[in-house]
Amino acid sequence: MHWRIAIIPILMVLVAALGAGCAGTGPGPTPTPTPATEMSTPPTTVETPPVTTPGSLEPGPTVTVPPVFDIAVQVLRESNTFTRKISVIFQGGKGQFITQEIDVKVTHEDGTTETKSITRPESGSIQAGSTLTFTGTNLDRVEITATLNGVSYKIYDQLLPLISRS
Repeated sequence: MHWRIAIIPILMVLVAALGAGCAGTGPGPTPTPTPATEMSTPPTTVETPPVTTPGSLEPGPTVTVPPVFDIAVQVLRESNTFTRKISVIFQGGKGQFITQEIDVKVTHEDGTTETKSITRPESGSIQAGSTLTFTGTNLDRVEITATLNGVSYKIYDQLLPLISRS
């Protein structure tokens, strides 16, 4: 008798998942394969030194994560002209438990780029409040790509000018 009670929620989740896949109004984003990597137990931050090839300061299109897997990130630009700090904070959401990785690329005004990632630990999920910090310039482009269940979504792409308070 107990197994019958357990089947009902499973069937409801399956029906919701199938319905979410069929409710779109247009073609969905093309899945971008991500290489399989071994994940460590604690969340890790991977830092890449600035690349010498020039990046573009022109923001591109973004996509919306399906509402049933919605996640939130917050991008903060410090107005201090000395530190020029840019913070990207993962705030969680409905898709937190299927989010495998958050990749952030910052393109500086001189064309150099810097990339950092937050990766899901082997057991658990990326914790809300996980933060990546960059040292910006007078004008920076911030691109955020989230990988959920093996599908990558470019969820943020904006220019962040340094606005000093007078």
